[in-house]
Amino acid sequence: MRVHLGTAEVLGRVSLLDRDELKPGAEAGAQLLLEEPVAVWPGDRFVIRAYSPVFTIGGGEVLGNLPPRKRKRLGQTDRARNREMVDILASGSVEDILLFHLREHGAAGLTADQLAPRLGLFGKQLKKVLDPPISTKKMVVVESQSQRYLHAEVASELMGGLERRLRDWHTAWPLLPGMAKEELRQSLGARVDSRVFLYCLQNLISKGAVVQEEAIVRLAGHEVRLTVDESQLRREMRAWYRDKALFTPTLKETQEQFATYPEKRLREVLDLLLRDGELVKISENLFYEREIFAELTARVVAHIREHGNIDAPAFKELSGLTRKFSIPILEYFDRVKLTIRLGDKRVLRKA
Repeated sequence: MRVHLGTAEVLGRVSLLDRDELKPGAEAGAQLLLEEPVAVWPGDRFVIRAYSPVFTIGGGEVLGNLPPRKRKRLGQTDRARNREMVDILASGSVEDILLFHLREHGAAGLTADQLAPRLGLFGKQLKKVLDPPISTKKMVVVESQSQRYLHAEVASELMGGLERRLRDWHTAWPLLPGMAKEELRQSLGARVDSRVFLYCLQNLISKGAVVQEEAIVRLAGHEVRLTVDESQLRREMRAWYRDKALFTPTLKETQEQFATYPEKRLREVLDLLLRDGELVKISENLFYEREIFAELTARVVAHIREHGNIDAPAFKELSGLTRKFSIPILEYFDRVKLTIRLGDKRVLRKA
Protein backbone atom coordinates (compact mmCIF):
# COMPACT_ATOMS: atom_id res chain seq x y z
CA MET A 1 0.00 0.00 0.00
CA ARG A 2 1.26 3.52 -0.83
CA VAL A 3 -0.40 6.50 0.87
CA HIS A 4 0.42 9.94 -0.63
CA LEU A 5 0.42 12.68 2.02
CA GLY A 6 3.20 15.06 1.01
CA THR A 7 6.97 15.26 0.58
CA ALA A 8 8.93 13.88 3.56
CA GLU A 9 9.18 10.09 3.59
CA VAL A 10 8.54 7.52 6.31
CA LEU A 11 8.40 3.78 5.79
CA GLY A 12 5.81 2.17 8.03
CA ARG A 13 3.56 -0.78 8.60
CA VAL A 14 -0.08 0.36 8.34
CA SER A 15 -3.11 -1.35 9.92
CA LEU A 16 -6.28 -0.38 7.99
CA LEU A 17 -9.62 0.48 9.63
CA ASP A 18 -13.12 -0.10 8.25
CA ARG A 19 -13.90 2.45 5.53
CA ASP A 20 -15.82 1.65 2.32
CA GLU A 21 -13.82 -1.01 0.43
CA LEU A 22 -11.03 -1.17 3.06
CA LYS A 23 -11.18 -4.26 5.18
CA PRO A 24 -10.77 -3.92 8.95
CA GLY A 25 -7.59 -5.33 10.41
CA ALA A 26 -5.76 -5.54 7.08
CA GLU A 27 -2.06 -4.81 7.34
CA ALA A 28 0.53 -3.79 4.74
CA GLY A 29 3.89 -2.11 4.40
CA ALA A 30 3.71 1.40 2.98
CA GLN A 31 5.89 4.39 2.28
CA LEU A 32 4.23 7.59 3.45
CA LEU A 33 5.07 10.86 1.70
CA LEU A 34 4.34 13.64 4.19
CA GLU A 35 3.62 17.34 3.70
CA GLU A 36 6.35 18.38 6.12
CA PRO A 37 9.43 16.71 7.63
CA VAL A 38 8.73 14.89 10.89
CA ALA A 39 11.02 13.63 13.64
CA VAL A 40 10.36 9.92 14.16
CA TRP A 41 12.33 6.89 15.29
CA PRO A 42 11.97 3.27 14.22
CA GLY A 43 9.30 1.75 16.46
CA ASP A 44 7.25 4.95 16.89
CA ARG A 45 3.47 4.58 16.47
CA PHE A 46 1.40 6.76 14.14
CA VAL A 47 -2.20 7.39 13.01
CA ILE A 48 -3.32 8.42 9.49
CA ARG A 49 -6.41 10.60 9.09
CA ALA A 50 -8.07 11.99 5.98
CA TYR A 51 -8.62 15.75 5.49
CA SER A 52 -12.17 15.98 4.36
CA PRO A 53 -14.30 14.42 5.52
CA VAL A 54 -12.16 13.85 8.60
CA PHE A 55 -11.88 10.17 9.41
CA THR A 56 -9.22 7.77 10.59
CA ILE A 57 -7.74 5.64 7.82
CA GLY A 58 -5.48 3.54 9.96
CA GLY A 59 -2.41 3.44 12.13
CA GLY A 60 0.83 1.62 12.42
CA GLU A 61 4.46 1.48 13.40
CA VAL A 62 7.43 3.31 11.87
CA LEU A 63 9.89 0.81 10.40
CA GLY A 64 12.31 3.23 8.76
CA ASN A 65 12.68 7.01 9.03
CA LEU A 66 15.15 7.33 6.11
CA PRO A 67 13.99 4.81 3.51
CA PRO A 68 15.35 4.75 -0.05
CA ARG A 69 13.23 6.58 -2.59
CA LYS A 70 10.95 4.24 -4.54
CA ARG A 71 10.64 4.09 -8.32
CA LYS A 72 7.33 5.09 -9.89
CA ARG A 73 7.26 1.95 -12.02
CA LEU A 74 8.14 -1.21 -10.17
CA GLY A 75 9.16 -4.45 -11.81
CA GLN A 76 8.95 -7.90 -10.29
CA THR A 77 12.49 -7.59 -8.90
CA ASP A 78 11.65 -4.24 -7.26
CA ARG A 79 8.53 -5.68 -5.62
CA ALA A 80 10.44 -8.66 -4.27
CA ARG A 81 13.13 -6.34 -2.90
CA ASN A 82 10.52 -4.11 -1.25
CA ARG A 83 8.88 -7.11 0.42
CA GLU A 84 12.28 -8.25 1.67
CA MET A 85 13.01 -4.76 3.02
CA VAL A 86 9.72 -4.55 4.91
CA ASP A 87 10.20 -8.05 6.35
CA ILE A 88 13.71 -7.21 7.61
CA LEU A 89 12.69 -3.86 9.10
CA ALA A 90 9.55 -5.34 10.67
CA SER A 91 10.82 -8.69 11.95
CA GLY A 92 14.62 -8.68 11.73
CA SER A 93 17.02 -8.34 14.62
CA VAL A 94 18.87 -5.08 15.24
CA GLU A 95 21.94 -6.64 13.61
CA ASP A 96 19.88 -7.69 10.56
CA ILE A 97 18.58 -4.13 10.18
CA LEU A 98 22.07 -2.67 10.64
CA LEU A 99 23.55 -4.93 7.95
CA PHE A 100 20.59 -4.20 5.67
CA HIS A 101 21.25 -0.45 5.83
CA LEU A 102 24.97 -0.99 5.13
CA ARG A 103 24.18 -3.24 2.18
CA GLU A 104 21.73 -0.68 0.79
CA HIS A 105 24.40 2.06 0.81
CA GLY A 106 26.91 -0.11 -0.99
CA ALA A 107 30.35 1.35 -1.66
CA ALA A 108 29.56 4.63 0.12
CA GLY A 109 29.11 2.90 3.46
CA LEU A 110 27.66 4.67 6.50
CA THR A 111 29.19 6.46 9.47
CA ALA A 112 28.10 5.92 13.08
CA ASP A 113 26.32 9.30 12.95
CA GLN A 114 24.37 8.14 9.88
CA LEU A 115 23.51 4.77 11.39
CA ALA A 116 22.27 6.19 14.71
CA PRO A 117 18.98 7.74 13.45
CA ARG A 118 18.31 4.74 11.20
CA LEU A 119 18.50 2.42 14.21
CA GLY A 120 17.22 4.81 16.85
CA LEU A 121 20.28 4.06 18.97
CA PHE A 122 23.01 6.36 20.22
CA GLY A 123 26.18 6.38 22.30
CA LYS A 124 26.90 3.20 24.25
CA GLN A 125 23.73 1.51 22.96
CA LEU A 126 24.89 2.00 19.36
CA LYS A 127 28.42 0.80 20.14
CA LYS A 128 26.99 -2.33 21.78
CA VAL A 129 25.10 -3.12 18.57
CA LEU A 130 28.08 -2.37 16.29
CA ASP A 131 30.67 -4.51 18.10
CA PRO A 132 29.29 -8.04 17.37
CA PRO A 133 29.10 -7.76 13.53
CA ILE A 134 32.56 -6.16 13.51
CA SER A 135 34.06 -8.98 15.57
CA THR A 136 32.38 -11.61 13.36
CA LYS A 137 33.60 -9.73 10.26
CA LYS A 138 30.12 -9.17 8.84
CA MET A 139 30.99 -5.49 8.55
CA VAL A 140 34.32 -3.67 8.41
CA VAL A 141 35.65 -0.38 9.77
CA VAL A 142 36.83 1.64 6.79
CA GLU A 143 38.10 4.56 8.81
CA SER A 144 38.19 4.70 12.61
CA GLN A 145 38.32 8.52 12.83
CA SER A 146 35.02 9.11 11.04
CA GLN A 147 33.68 5.70 12.15
CA ARG A 148 32.72 4.78 8.61
CA TYR A 149 31.49 1.22 8.17
CA LEU A 150 31.05 -1.02 5.14
CA HIS A 151 29.22 -4.29 4.67
CA ALA A 152 31.81 -7.09 4.44
CA GLU A 153 30.25 -8.43 1.22
CA VAL A 154 30.45 -4.98 -0.40
CA ALA A 155 34.12 -4.67 0.62
CA SER A 156 34.82 -8.13 -0.85
CA GLU A 157 33.08 -7.18 -4.12
CA LEU A 158 35.10 -3.95 -4.36
CA MET A 159 38.40 -5.78 -3.76
CA GLY A 160 37.46 -8.33 -6.40
CA GLY A 161 36.70 -5.46 -8.77
CA LEU A 162 40.11 -3.91 -8.14
CA GLU A 163 41.86 -7.21 -8.91
CA ARG A 164 39.85 -7.61 -12.15
CA ARG A 165 40.73 -4.08 -13.27
CA LEU A 166 44.42 -4.72 -12.62
CA ARG A 167 44.25 -8.04 -14.46
CA ASP A 168 42.60 -6.37 -17.46
CA TRP A 169 45.26 -3.61 -17.36
CA HIS A 170 48.12 -6.11 -17.39
CA THR A 171 46.50 -7.89 -20.32
CA ALA A 172 46.15 -4.65 -22.28
CA TRP A 173 49.59 -3.25 -21.28
CA PRO A 174 51.87 -6.22 -20.57
CA LEU A 175 55.08 -4.17 -20.79
CA LEU A 176 54.02 -1.61 -18.20
CA PRO A 177 54.81 -2.33 -14.53
CA GLY A 178 51.32 -1.53 -13.34
CA MET A 179 48.47 0.95 -13.16
CA ALA A 180 48.63 4.43 -11.68
CA LYS A 181 46.99 4.42 -8.25
CA GLU A 182 44.78 7.42 -9.01
CA GLU A 183 43.68 5.91 -12.32
CA LEU A 184 42.77 2.70 -10.49
CA ARG A 185 40.69 4.68 -8.01
CA GLN A 186 38.88 6.57 -10.75
CA SER A 187 38.10 3.31 -12.54
CA LEU A 188 35.71 2.44 -9.68
CA GLY A 189 33.63 5.56 -10.35
CA ALA A 190 32.67 8.58 -8.27
CA ARG A 191 30.30 6.50 -6.11
CA VAL A 192 33.25 4.94 -4.27
CA ASP A 193 34.59 7.11 -1.45
CA SER A 194 38.38 7.62 -1.55
CA ARG A 195 38.63 6.25 2.02
CA VAL A 196 36.81 3.10 0.97
CA PHE A 197 39.20 2.69 -1.97
CA LEU A 198 42.26 3.07 0.30
CA TYR A 199 40.84 0.52 2.75
CA CYS A 200 40.28 -2.05 -0.01
CA LEU A 201 43.68 -1.40 -1.57
CA GLN A 202 45.52 -1.74 1.76
CA ASN A 203 43.70 -5.00 2.44
CA LEU A 204 44.77 -6.44 -0.90
CA ILE A 205 48.35 -5.33 -0.22
CA SER A 206 48.36 -6.88 3.27
CA LYS A 207 47.05 -10.15 1.83
CA GLY A 208 49.85 -10.19 -0.75
CA ALA A 209 47.47 -10.07 -3.71
CA VAL A 210 48.57 -6.60 -4.85
CA VAL A 211 51.85 -4.68 -4.74
CA GLN A 212 52.18 -0.87 -4.61
CA GLU A 213 55.46 0.67 -5.72
CA GLU A 214 55.28 4.43 -5.16
CA ALA A 215 52.27 5.57 -7.26
CA ILE A 216 52.05 2.34 -9.31
CA VAL A 217 49.86 -0.63 -8.37
CA ARG A 218 50.16 -4.13 -9.84
CA LEU A 219 49.06 -7.68 -9.15
CA ALA A 220 51.64 -9.56 -7.08
CA GLY A 221 52.33 -12.11 -9.81
CA HIS A 222 52.78 -9.63 -12.66
CA GLU A 223 56.17 -9.47 -14.35
CA VAL A 224 57.20 -7.60 -17.48
CA ARG A 225 58.17 -10.27 -19.98
CA LEU A 226 59.30 -9.41 -23.48
CA THR A 227 58.59 -11.55 -26.50
CA VAL A 228 61.36 -12.26 -29.00
CA ASP A 229 60.16 -9.39 -31.22
CA GLU A 230 59.95 -6.99 -28.28
CA SER A 231 63.45 -7.90 -27.11
CA GLN A 232 64.75 -7.27 -30.61
CA LEU A 233 62.94 -3.93 -30.77
CA ARG A 234 64.42 -2.93 -27.42
CA ARG A 235 67.98 -3.62 -28.64
CA GLU A 236 67.38 -1.80 -31.92
CA MET A 237 65.90 1.27 -30.22
CA ARG A 238 68.76 1.50 -27.72
CA ALA A 239 71.27 1.29 -30.60
CA TRP A 240 69.27 3.86 -32.61
CA TYR A 241 69.47 6.46 -29.84
CA ARG A 242 73.11 5.64 -29.10
CA ASP A 243 74.14 6.02 -32.75
CA LYS A 244 72.39 9.41 -33.02
CA ALA A 245 74.45 10.61 -30.02
CA LEU A 246 73.75 14.24 -29.06
CA PHE A 247 71.68 14.84 -32.20
CA THR A 248 69.01 12.55 -30.80
CA PRO A 249 65.96 11.78 -32.97
CA THR A 250 62.53 13.21 -32.24
CA LEU A 251 59.72 10.88 -31.30
CA LYS A 252 58.26 11.25 -34.79
CA GLU A 253 61.58 10.26 -36.39
CA THR A 254 61.78 7.21 -34.11
CA GLN A 255 58.24 6.18 -35.06
CA GLU A 256 59.14 6.49 -38.74
CA GLN A 257 62.33 4.48 -38.22
CA PHE A 258 60.42 1.60 -36.61
CA ALA A 259 57.23 1.91 -38.62
CA THR A 260 57.15 -1.86 -39.20
CA TYR A 261 56.26 -2.34 -35.53
CA PRO A 262 52.78 -1.51 -34.14
CA GLU A 263 52.74 1.97 -32.60
CA LYS A 264 51.40 0.66 -29.29
CA ARG A 265 54.26 -1.84 -28.98
CA LEU A 266 56.79 0.84 -29.92
CA ARG A 267 55.47 3.13 -27.17
CA GLU A 268 55.52 0.33 -24.62
CA VAL A 269 59.16 -0.55 -25.35
CA LEU A 270 60.10 3.14 -25.23
CA ASP A 271 58.44 3.43 -21.80
CA LEU A 272 60.32 0.32 -20.71
CA LEU A 273 63.67 1.85 -21.75
CA LEU A 274 62.82 5.00 -19.82
CA ARG A 275 61.72 3.08 -16.75
CA ASP A 276 64.89 0.99 -16.74
CA GLY A 277 67.01 4.13 -17.08
CA GLU A 278 68.46 3.23 -20.48
CA LEU A 279 66.96 6.39 -21.96
CA VAL A 280 66.58 9.83 -20.38
CA LYS A 281 63.40 11.80 -21.10
CA ILE A 282 64.20 15.46 -21.81
CA SER A 283 60.77 16.43 -23.08
CA GLU A 284 57.71 14.74 -24.57
CA ASN A 285 59.54 14.69 -27.91
CA LEU A 286 63.22 14.19 -27.01
CA PHE A 287 65.00 11.23 -25.42
CA TYR A 288 68.72 10.57 -24.96
CA GLU A 289 70.72 7.41 -24.50
CA ARG A 290 71.80 7.28 -20.84
CA GLU A 291 75.60 7.19 -21.18
CA ILE A 292 75.71 9.87 -23.88
CA PHE A 293 73.58 12.23 -21.79
CA ALA A 294 75.62 11.49 -18.64
CA GLU A 295 78.77 12.55 -20.49
CA LEU A 296 77.10 15.79 -21.65
CA THR A 297 75.89 16.51 -18.10
CA ALA A 298 79.43 16.07 -16.73
CA ARG A 299 80.77 18.54 -19.31
CA VAL A 300 78.13 21.12 -18.37
CA VAL A 301 78.90 20.77 -14.63
CA ALA A 302 82.64 21.14 -15.31
CA HIS A 303 82.01 24.26 -17.42
CA ILE A 304 79.92 25.92 -14.71
CA ARG A 305 82.48 25.13 -12.03
CA GLU A 306 85.20 26.66 -14.15
CA HIS A 307 83.32 29.72 -15.38
CA GLY A 308 80.74 30.17 -12.64
CA ASN A 309 77.73 29.87 -14.95
CA ILE A 310 76.51 28.88 -18.40
CA ASP A 311 74.08 30.52 -20.81
CA ALA A 312 72.43 29.31 -24.01
CA PRO A 313 75.21 30.49 -26.40
CA ALA A 314 77.91 28.92 -24.20
CA PHE A 315 75.96 25.65 -24.04
CA LYS A 316 75.53 25.61 -27.84
CA GLU A 317 79.27 26.14 -28.27
CA LEU A 318 80.06 23.44 -25.67
CA SER A 319 77.72 20.83 -27.13
CA GLY A 320 77.56 21.81 -30.78
CA LEU A 321 73.76 21.54 -30.60
CA THR A 322 71.21 23.87 -32.16
CA ARG A 323 68.50 25.74 -30.26
CA LYS A 324 66.10 22.88 -31.03
CA PHE A 325 68.09 20.69 -28.60
CA SER A 326 69.76 23.28 -26.35
CA ILE A 327 66.72 24.94 -24.82
CA PRO A 328 64.91 21.68 -23.82
CA ILE A 329 68.15 20.32 -22.29
CA LEU A 330 68.83 23.49 -20.26
CA GLU A 331 65.21 23.47 -19.05
CA TYR A 332 65.61 19.81 -18.11
CA PHE A 333 68.66 20.65 -15.97
CA ASP A 334 66.54 23.26 -14.16
CA ARG A 335 63.66 20.81 -13.73
CA VAL A 336 65.83 18.10 -12.15
CA LYS A 337 67.41 20.76 -9.89
CA LEU A 338 70.92 20.43 -11.31
CA THR A 339 70.94 24.12 -12.20
CA ILE A 340 68.97 27.22 -11.36
CA ARG A 341 68.30 30.03 -13.81
CA LEU A 342 69.40 33.57 -12.90
CA GLY A 343 68.40 35.88 -15.74
CA ASP A 344 69.94 34.50 -18.95
CA LYS A 345 72.50 32.40 -17.11
CA ARG A 346 72.38 29.19 -15.14
CA VAL A 347 74.43 28.25 -12.09
CA LEU A 348 74.68 25.01 -10.15
CA ARG A 349 71.97 24.66 -7.57
CA LYS A 350 73.38 24.49 -4.08
CA ALA A 351 72.56 21.44 -1.93
